[in-house]
Amino acid sequence: HFYLREETGGGGEPDIFHLFPQRGVEEEKYDNYCCDQGLGTLRLESSRRGIHAELLVFVPVGHPLEAWRLTLENQSGRQRQFDLFLSVNWGLESYPSYYFDPRVVGEGRVFSDLNALVAINHDQNNKHPRNGFLMADRVFESFDMEAEGFSGGGHFRRWPLAVERGRCSGSTGLQPYLGLVGAMHFRVELA
Repeated sequence: HFYLREETGGGGEPDIFHLFPQRGVEEEKYDNYCCDQGLGTLRLESSRRGIHAELLVFVPVGHPLEAWRLTLENQSGRQRQFDLFLSVNWGLESYPSYYFDPRVVGEGRVFSDLNALVAINHDQNNKHPRNGFLMADRVFESFDMEAEGFSGGGHFRRWPLAVERGRCSGSTGLQPYLGLVGAMHFRVELA
């Protein structure tokens, strides 16, 4: 998920929206939507509120990872400053699961010097072992690794709590109830 949050003048509620259209969520407010899929690649494009976004996702041959290149263009004719939030749910739960057994098998770690978040499943009995990482080419302002730390958990919200607040809580997650996620927050200025 990609979210943009921009403060509005006059101290009102911030302007928050998905960077790319989501089915059933204000789809009519997006322009220039495009989705191209190829062998090992995906490209999304859309425009909303004067911001044009392009996301290129690809899988490098011979490497067990997925690379993202996000490009933002300000088409509004005025300087823009906003917060960009992104989140990914790694789905690192154990198989078979321990639904009624509160074992601590998931852990999140932060490597600030690499601008990276790493999620690890320590379960020795996991039939589908895997780990996950999220790394950026720039320093993030804040992060979350617990899904409930990012989303707020507990009840329905239109936007994740971190996006509403304008900052992630810094949760690293040790077997969080809603699972481990990678969420990063960046401050972006566009001429």
